[in-house]
Amino acid sequence: PIVVGTNNFSKMLRMAEVFGQHQIPVEHNPAAIPVHRRRSLVTDAGSEKLSRFQQDCVRKLLAYRPGSVVVVAGLCVDPRPHEMRGDQWFFADITPGGTEVYVKDRIGMGGSDDKYRFRPSRSLRSFLGRSASFSVLLGRLADEDGGTDTAGELKCEFFDGGVVFGEIVEPRGMDMPVPCLPLEYVFKPHGGCGRTIAELRAEGWKEKEQQDLPRLVDSGPYAAAARRLVTGVPSSTHTIRVASPRPNR
Repeated sequence: PIVVGTNNFSKMLRMAEVFGQHQIPVEHNPAAIPVHRRRSLVTDAGSEKLSRFQQDCVRKLLAYRPGSVVVVAGLCVDPRPHEMRGDQWFFADITPGGTEVYVKDRIGMGGSDDKYRFRPSRSLRSFLGRSASFSVLLGRLADEDGGTDTAGELKCEFFDGGVVFGEIVEPRGMDMPVPCLPLEYVFKPHGGCGRTIAELRAEGWKEKEQQDLPRLVDSGPYAAAARRLVTGVPSSTHTIRVASPRPNR
């Protein structure tokens, strides 16, 4: 089975879906290592070769026990450059007055303060009509010795799901039965005939249901990243140095 380190229920469901396409069971590892007991990424020539997205992935790997697979997902809204893509948290707020989808960026994850913190949330409604791109990256530690407090070198494998381009639109598809990630209600991909990802998933869900097939419909970055991991072909591999947890941190 694939053991997924996450405290995000919707991401966990998506990971079960994409690995289910390969008949691989998924187990949940929800218990993150306490911040004061985590190893930290050493800032050196090796870590500087990593993109911000990869660095966020490494720090999430260090937050879970060895053997876990982690997932980071990030949105870049024009004119934000792709090299600034980082791990983000998306959530939807449904009220009688309407639906809002919000995003939060992680900050304070490097240098002298590598705790997980977030910027204030921002509604994606403020980006309506703007071009955007979305990407997913899976990561795991290779040849991990099983320790969680030992300094030294670690080999990280990254499985890139590629980039999907599109546009931010008003939330659509919230009333459909298919489970979706919050961003998918407001992201209209190029080539989607004007529909949001949520609406496209609902169509695929209905077709699978009519054919009495498992309703595993994801064909985007999550599925592409999972396919890379299943075939054992990482998109990149890096060796990084980590420091032991600091006492009385």
